[in-house]
Amino acid sequence: MLLELTQSPLALELKIANEGIVKLLEALTAEDADYQTAMSVWDHPGKPTKAGVDAVLALPRPEREELWRAVAADVAFDESFDQPDFAFAFHALDESTRRAGRQLLVSMYETVFSGGGFALPVDPKATRTTWELAFREANPSIRVCPACLLSNLEERIENRAAIDADHYLPRALYPTLSVHGLNLVPTCKTCNQTAKRQKNPLGSGDGAEPLGSIWFPYRQAGVEDLALGFQLRSANTETLVNFAGKPGAERQAELFDELFLLSTRWSRTLPSIHSRIVTQVLTYLKVHPDLASPLTEPAVADVLRTLGSMMEHELSNTPGEYVAGRYCAWLAETAAALSAFVTELEDTLARNRPS
Repeated sequence: MLLELTQSPLALELKIANEGIVKLLEALTAEDADYQTAMSVWDHPGKPTKAGVDAVLALPRPEREELWRAVAADVAFDESFDQPDFAFAFHALDESTRRAGRQLLVSMYETVFSGGGFALPVDPKATRTTWELAFREANPSIRVCPACLLSNLEERIENRAAIDADHYLPRALYPTLSVHGLNLVPTCKTCNQTAKRQKNPLGSGDGAEPLGSIWFPYRQAGVEDLALGFQLRSANTETLVNFAGKPGAERQAELFDELFLLSTRWSRTLPSIHSRIVTQVLTYLKVHPDLASPLTEPAVADVLRTLGSMMEHELSNTPGEYVAGRYCAWLAETAAALSAFVTELEDTLARNRPS
């Protein structure tokens, strides 16, 4: 994620939910296992689908054992986060085992977490609703989507979910992490449902990049490692924002841009940001008329730096302020862009000057 996020106590305690899932899968490895005996070890109010349990029971016993061990290894992935050779065990299973396991594991989110929930010591139960409320309490200053910084994390209305619980590693590809606290992050619907969808944050293939090499939620915040580039607007310019990383973070930025399409999305917002900055600078000059007589590039650059600094301080609170702040800084520091901006201000002032 771009912003630094804090895991809530509830998200940390989802470890207990995953221990319950592993315990259930272990029970399903018994020679005489059936739905009723397996569910006797399940002590959470929400129940996985019988179809999911039956799909695992239909596997030969050795495959059930492989599935159990793979899930136990994968839900402990945070203990091996910084190991470059770490690989998710679920991906090494046979396709039939993965298919059956996916059916049961995905139901842990779609049926249990989004329904009756998991019993946890820190809360009466963990559900999709209590997770969202706990995240907001743990991150009171985060009011924008931590992936794109363009949209508000909308407030809940009549107890209805207002934000998407994004599985950063998609549950279709990583079903073992369906209810893992590190893998659940709030995003706007555009990020989750339109831009990211089922794309793998680790790149193409199964785990092409080490976990520690990406901006993983709650572990790494990318905004400090960004080196945004801008282009002067022209009829022939399509990409106005270049989403890039500072030295050493180039690959992280590339993967994140592929995931959330920020070069394209931020470029689309730049014309409106530019117009807003023109208005803000003109307003500032109206309050400080001495700076406009005559209008000089150094004076305008100082105004842009002041506005940009104020905007960047609001990056987690107000949508679009990060891009606007970086754009102000770029305008102030780029001779050709500053000159064109001052000319635009002069033309606007001339048009508005009484005849």
